[in-house]
Amino acid sequence: MNHMNKTYIPTLFCLVALAVLHKFASAGHWYVRYPGFDIFMHILGGVGLALATYWILVTFFSKYFQAGKPLFWTLMGFTFLLRAAWEIMEGLNNIARAPVATPKN
Repeated sequence: MNHMNKTYIPTLFCLVALAVLHKFASAGHWYVRYPGFDIFMHILGGVGLALATYWILVTFFSKYFQAGKPLFWTLMGFTFLLRAAWEIMEGLNNIARAPVATPKN
């Protein structure tokens, strides 16, 4: 394992930002108030997922993947598959039918 690998720093920053924004967005009904906010959060989630995938590949599979030489299509493939699985999970659990934090009447 490469202990000098610092790719976890932007990964953590992105995922913490995603979690904090989601917390405020849910409390403030931002997903309902600002239609484009959901798209922004999906993009930020995809970036966080790609960064996490990159970190895992260069940290735990450094024999095959080296930091500084990312395999772009490998990252895109993993990110696409994981995002597709997430969207399927949202659909199966009826999360996608109503905006998150929709006020209950």
